[in-house]
Parts: sequence; C-alpha cells; structure tokens
Amino acid sequence: MQNIIITFFIVSFLSVYAQDTINLDDGFYKRDVLYFESIPLNGIAYSNYSKRKIKQEASYRDGKMNGSLKNWYKNGQLKEKGIKCFNSDSSRIKWCGLYQKWYQNGRLNYERKDTLNMLLYEKTWYSNGVLFNERIYNNGKLKQSTSWFDNGKIKERKSYLNNTLNGIQELHKKNGLIYFRTYNNGNLNGRYLVKKNDSTVIYDSILVNGTGLIKMFNFKGNVIIEKNQTNGVLNSKKVFKKNGKIKSNNIYRIKNDQLVKEFDSLSMKDFFIYNSKPYTGLTYSDGDDDKSHKEIKYQNGMIISERKISILN
Repeated sequence: MQNIIITFFIVSFLSVYAQDTINLDDGFYKRDVLYFESIPLNGIAYSNYSKRKIKQEASYRDGKMNGSLKNWYKNGQLKEKGIKCFNSDSSRIKWCGLYQKWYQNGRLNYERKDTLNMLLYEKTWYSNGVLFNERIYNNGKLKQSTSWFDNGKIKERKSYLNNTLNGIQELHKKNGLIYFRTYNNGNLNGRYLVKKNDSTVIYDSILVNGTGLIKMFNFKGNVIIEKNQTNGVLNSKKVFKKNGKIKSNNIYRIKNDQLVKEFDSLSMKDFFIYNSKPYTGLTYSDGDDDKSHKEIKYQNGMIISERKISILN
C-alpha cells in the first residue's frame, strides 16, 4: 500500500512539473504567462535567429521565466547568462546569483552577484577588457564605488553610508589634478583638497556647514587667495602677490566680539567702536546652531539692522 502511494505521488509530481523543451513560437502568452498546449510551461523555451543560430534559451515554471536564462548575439557569441527568480513575496522576477553580460568581441561587459534578495557587488568593463567600475554593497546598500580610466589608471573612489556619499571622495582628472572632498550624509562637509600628481596643493578648504577657511594656490604651491566665510557668506578675502606679500585685503564683515561697546550719555544709547572709531559696516556672530548666524549692520557706531542667515536658505 505504501509503495502504491509513493508511486502515485511521483507520477502526479512529474505530470505537473514535467520538463518540456519547446520553440518559443510553439507557445503563446496570456497575461504574461507562457502556455504550451494550453498548459503553463514547465521547462525550457528557446528562440533562434535562424535554424542554426540560437538567440535565447530560458527556463520557465508555471509559465513564468524562472531559472537559467541565456541570450546570444547573431555571431554566436554569448551575450548574457544568469538565473531569474522571484522575490520572496513572488511580486516580481529579478536576477539572483551570478549574472554576466559580454560584448560581441567576447570580452566581459558586466557582472553582478545577488544573494538572499540582496545585491553583493557589480562590475562593468570597457570593451578593451579594462575594468571600468566596481560597486560593493553591504546589506543591499551601496558601500563603495571605484572607477578607472580605459588605460587602467584610477579615476574615482567613493564611499557611501545608507546609499549616500559619506567620508572622503577621491577624483582623478586627466590633466593630473586630484580632488579630495569630504562628505557627511550626502553633504559636502569638511576638507576639500586639490593636488597635482606631485602632491603640490592648489586648493585647500575646511568648511563645516559652509563655515571655515578657503585657500587657493598656484601650480607652484604658493597661496594666491585666502577666504574666510560663515555659513557660505564671505567675511574676508586676501589676494597675494607672486612673492607672497599681500596684494589686497578686503574685509566684508568682522566678528561682532571685535567691537567695543560704549555708552553715549547725550543720546543715552550704546554705540560700538572698532579701531578707535565708531564702526560702519557689517558684523557676524554665532547663531543658535552651526547652520546659522546673525548679521548686524552698523552706521556711525549705531545698529541699524539685524538678520539671521542660515546655510539652508
């Protein structure tokens, strides 16, 4: 009795999931399901460019592409191969495991690997066989991306946190300049450095929420411009001569604590002194946070207006 039950189960299983190999032209689609002889296909479907030139070979289960997939170019070169499978909730078909794609010349074009419904890495190559880009993922989120020129030299290095730029980013230009930018959660925040191949610095700034010092250099490494800003607003700018001496020094705003407050007994009001004279111009002071500050306008030592400036504006 037990043998009869087992035999019946095996026959039933094979009848449901019997593997057919058909030409795609012999089947038909209905609501995105491939049918063969009025039954959803469980097996392999292929198509040809001609009788002797195969175009595609794909596995199907219950009429939907599920399993091995291969495509070829007309010249017979394999174009791509991989495994198609459903998401865990069967909502859509995606690549799973190792997927590869080739150029017509036979060189690898693209490669990716997935596991447990998460992308592990992906790579792209130039048609000459040199690696163009490599992206590494952690728990399905982009962690690191590296790119190369077609001669194999490094082009760019990027690091990510939760799919947003984070940390030091490195960019190499064909003219020999190397750019280093620091990001925090997708925002440029920290040091921004530009160097030549010989390590000569031509630009250097350390800005936090738009606040800090910016220095620009000539190709000999001598400073030519120096700027100070707060939340993206320029405070001062120095321009230097070739011999290193100051050519011009423009002060657009000063720190508010540089003023000396005095009391005018005639007007019974406070007035503010800078360099022994009543101050006329702009000052800035720290705000409630590092993303904003207060700007105050003075005329003849008296405050005439105040405003809050935010890096978010």
